[in-house]
Amino acid sequence: MKKKLFILAGITLLVAGCGEVPKLKTGEDAIITFKNNVKVSNDSLYQEMKETYALGSLIDLMDKTLLEKQFKDKLESTKEEAKEESDRIKKMFGYEGKNYNQDFFLQYLRQSYGVNTVEALEKTLYLNLLRELQTKSYIESKLTDKEIKAYYETEIVGDVRVSHILVKPESTDSMTTQEKKEADEKALKDAEELIEQLKKAKDLKEEFAELAKEKSDDPGSKDLGGDLDFFNKGIMEEPFEKAAFALKDGGLTEKPVKTDQGYHIILRTESKEKASLDDSKEKIIEALVEEKKEKNSVLSIEAIIDLRKKNDMKITDSELSEQYSQYMNYLINSANERDRK
Repeated sequence: MKKKLFILAGITLLVAGCGEVPKLKTGEDAIITFKNNVKVSNDSLYQEMKETYALGSLIDLMDKTLLEKQFKDKLESTKEEAKEESDRIKKMFGYEGKNYNQDFFLQYLRQSYGVNTVEALEKTLYLNLLRELQTKSYIESKLTDKEIKAYYETEIVGDVRVSHILVKPESTDSMTTQEKKEADEKALKDAEELIEQLKKAKDLKEEFAELAKEKSDDPGSKDLGGDLDFFNKGIMEEPFEKAAFALKDGGLTEKPVKTDQGYHIILRTESKEKASLDDSKEKIIEALVEEKKEKNSVLSIEAIIDLRKKNDMKITDSELSEQYSQYMNYLINSANERDRK
């Protein structure tokens, strides 16, 4: 029986190292002995462990073994990343500091990661990161050239350069809801008036820069005439980004663009040609993998199942094998349910 469950190996070796392993009358190895010839068998321990946490331990152990083989060139960097995340979590709870609440911290570990110690947390984070590598590798292997080309044609764009004037509502936390609303309306009106003024400009770029220096509430760009330099998608707030890329070079927004900062008047000044498909391919693959991973939770489960199958995984214990099948089906059904919501 001891060959069936990997987690018993350490116990078996420990007992074997102390001399000849005692036997029960049935011939089974005795893992623990007491006086009066009372003994606990290896098989009974195995059965008890199987009925409690054997499946989870088995899955973690076999995944760790396979994943470390699959990503052997990334193990050190993954361990470092796991430690950094563990340190971040500890810092968040003031671990072992003056105001450290151990009960609260351990409760968080149990609820969020299913562990009871910092050491176990780091191991869990490490394994999760390895599984994440497998998920990305699996999704990438399923991508087609057609998908990559389609993404390039619709999503990849060249950098744009814009200048902006920010008009912030003059509101404070102590204001009433009505007062904040009035401040917002005033900021919008001021921004609209600036746009009307700019529409009449003889030299739009020059007058825009002058107005930005005089009127903009963005301290980082006002002295530069509102210039924000070149940027691409994924940098600015979505409304700002959408407006900037919708403009043509020399174009001015017809209406103020609202973001969390306030109201923006945007002038697009320059743009660059987008990179070639070959130069963009790595970026596209990364984006598609993230997109598919977010939309389809089942892929992460399929990825690890695929790795196990490729390594001819077999669970020789029939009860554990059945538990495994039921558990994986449960995970898949749960993921599908989440994606439907």
